[in-house]
Amino acid sequence: ASFASQNRAVTRSDYISLAYRMPNGFGKVKRVNLVQDPRSSRRNLNMYVLAENISGKFAAPTTQLKLNLKSWLDRYRMINDSIDILDGKIINYGIEFEVIAETDSNRFEILNNCVKRLREKLVNVSKEMGEPVYLTEIYKHLNSVPGVVDTTAVKLVNKTGGSYSSFNYEIDKNLSADGRFLIVPADTVADVLFPDDDISGVVK
Repeated sequence: ASFASQNRAVTRSDYISLAYRMPNGFGKVKRVNLVQDPRSSRRNLNMYVLAENISGKFAAPTTQLKLNLKSWLDRYRMINDSIDILDGKIINYGIEFEVIAETDSNRFEILNNCVKRLREKLVNVSKEMGEPVYLTEIYKHLNSVPGVVDTTAVKLVNKTGGSYSSFNYEIDKNLSADGRFLIVPADTVADVLFPDDDISGVVK
């Protein structure tokens, strides 16, 4: 049953759910977030959208996709709601780390296992818009690799230009006060675009 036939208000989560349920013939969104427009005193909502490219990676939505999404949502939209469909942003980042290995261990093997662990645990899990990147998780995963005694440093590095997103995000200035996680805006997703190139480390 539609939201209208249920005779109830359409909530923020309803609009997000509707966006993901848009018929395939209209196009496909990969990630959506909805926030109140801070400049509006009315129920003006900003819906941020990201699509995906042929490789399944995050990409900006086409104008046609945004028009189709707006038409789709208008079927269910509350009369007092105004929804603007906007491009989401992409933070492409790399991970640099430093670990201490057990004495007489194979450092090359440990380095490969560290990179593999981060790919498995972090990179292949597609994040939501506004979801932080937890450096504490990276430390935990690295410390769980056999042969690693301790992780002494983890750094996130913004990647821009070329195949990367053009969005330049100052990572050091947007870490939490305790340095435990990267703050990601509600209209943005953080993603490692090329895991084989963007994750690197040193084993001591």
